[in-house]
Amino acid sequence: MENRKNLLNRLKEMFGDCSLQSFLKKLRNFFNGGNQDNSGNQYNGVNQYNGGNQDNKDEENFKPLDINSTDAWHEYVKSLKNTSRLSDCLSEFNTLLKKSNMAPFAKSVRNAIDKIPNYVDKHFKEPCDINEETSYETAQQTGKFVKNVLWDLLRGCHSGMKYSQGEEKVFYEPFERQMEDYLSSIGVYRKDIVSGMDVRENAKWFETPFIRETTASARWGKIDEIEVMPHFIPYHDEYDNTDELILKGVCIVFGKDKKKG
Repeated sequence: MENRKNLLNRLKEMFGDCSLQSFLKKLRNFFNGGNQDNSGNQYNGVNQYNGGNQDNKDEENFKPLDINSTDAWHEYVKSLKNTSRLSDCLSEFNTLLKKSNMAPFAKSVRNAIDKIPNYVDKHFKEPCDINEETSYETAQQTGKFVKNVLWDLLRGCHSGMKYSQGEEKVFYEPFERQMEDYLSSIGVYRKDIVSGMDVRENAKWFETPFIRETTASARWGKIDEIEVMPHFIPYHDEYDNTDELILKGVCIVFGKDKKKG
C-alpha cells in the first residue's frame, strides 16, 4: 500500500493532479517525446479513424468531437440548434417552393427544421459529469438525431436531383450542399463513395443494399445508385485517440438476375 501511495505521489509530481483522460494524454506525450500534431491530437503517423482511409482526405479536414468541458458541451448544443443556413436557403427559393409539385418537400423540410430545437432540448441533456466517455456518448446521440430528423431530407435531395428538371433542380443542389455544411458544423462528415465502386470493398459504409438484377456478371457487386451517402462522426475516445461512429448509407447494387438462373 505504501509503495502504491509513493507511486501516485510521484506521478502527481510529474503530471499534476488531473483527470484520467488528461493523465493518459500527458503520459503518452511523455513517452513519445512530445510527438503531437498542432491540434494536440495524438496520431503518430497512424490513421486512427477506425483503421480506415478517408479517400486521400487529410485527417485534419475532420474536426473530432471533443466534449471536454461544460462550455464545450454548451457550444456543441448551440451549433446543433443553429439551422440558419437551411432556413436562409428556403427563403432564397421561397417563390419556387410555393409551386404545387415542390410544396410537399418544402413542407417536410420546414417541419424538420422547426423540430430541431425541441428535439435537441429533449434528447441532449447536460451531463452530470463531463468525463472521457462524454464525446462518444454525444456522438451516439448525434447519430440518432441525424437518422431520426435529417436522413429523409438527404434522401429527398437525392431523389430531387435525380428526377427533377429545369428550375426545380436548381433548388435541390444548393440545398443539399447546405445540408452537408450544417452536418459538418456539428461534426458529421460525408464519406465520398461513388457509383461503380465495389460494395464489398465498402461494406461497412452501407446498410444491406437493395439489388438491381442484371445479366451482366461483370457488374455484379458494383454500386449502381446511392440514395443516401454514408457519414461518419469522428470523436475523441476515452484514451484521447480519434475514433469514428459510422452512419451507414443506403445504396442499390447490381446483382445476378434470378430469372436467368
